[in-house]
Amino acid sequence: MKKLLAVLTLALLSQTAISSESVQTIVDDYYFLKTINKLEDKHDTCYPTSSCFKTACDSVGRFECDDQNEMDALRVACRGVWGGDCITQSKKFLHQFEYDDNEEMVDIVNSCRGLYDLQCVAYTCQRLGTFGCDDREEIIRVNRTCAGY
Repeated sequence: MKKLLAVLTLALLSQTAISSESVQTIVDDYYFLKTINKLEDKHDTCYPTSSCFKTACDSVGRFECDDQNEMDALRVACRGVWGGDCITQSKKFLHQFEYDDNEEMVDIVNSCRGLYDLQCVAYTCQRLGTFGCDDREEIIRVNRTCAGY
C-alpha cells in the first residue's frame, strides 16, 4: 500500500512539474496554430459581455464586496481588464473556495489584465488536463502567460 501511495504521489508531482514548465510551450503552440488559421476565434474581443467589477463582486461571498475598501480593491484591480469574461472563464476551472474572498478575487482579476483571447486559456487548460488548471495559482499563471506576461 505504501508503494502504491508513493507511486501515485510521484506521478502527481511529476505531472505538476511538467505542467508548470509547459504552460509557455502550450501557449506558444496555441498562437502558432491560430496564426496558420487552424483554430477558430470564437470570442469577439470588441465587445465584453459583462462588467469586470460586477462580475468580480458577484463572484465573491456576500460579505466580501459590501464595504468601500473591498469595492475599491476590486475597482482598482479591474483597471485595464476588458470586461468580466476572463473572470467567468477562470472560474470555470476553479472550485468556488478558490475565489470566494476579496483578496483571492483581486488576484484573479489582476491576472486578467491584458488578456483578450480567452480561447488561449481554454486551449491551454485543456492541454494541461484536469489537474493543470484546478487551483488559483495555476489559472493565474495561464492567464498571465496568455496575456503575454
